[in-house]
Amino acid sequence: QFIRQTDLPLNSGYDAIHVRRGDKLETESRQEVVAYWHSQGYDRVGQFPTNYIPFRHYLRLWDSTDCDSYWNGFQTQATTRLVYVATDDPTTVKEEIAK
Repeated sequence: QFIRQTDLPLNSGYDAIHVRRGDKLETESRQEVVAYWHSQGYDRVGQFPTNYIPFRHYLRLWDSTDCDSYWNGFQTQATTRLVYVATDDPTTVKEEIAK
């Protein structure tokens, strides 16, 4: 019922991403956060700019060759993607998107 009340188009494809900024970052997702910042050249946890993976990293994944190859199998021309973002911290994600 909530989805029907939104302006989301329900008759077209979309990409979805779940951006965590809460408790899962300290437990289940901690290893991914540490691995990400190590790949960015940070050696120590205390040096990490944030305790989460920046939203821009996820957006870059859609620009990757692998993603383009996948989507080219479904469409013949480039189109604008509809992206649904689910998050436990909409304020932080909105700030990151604005950057």
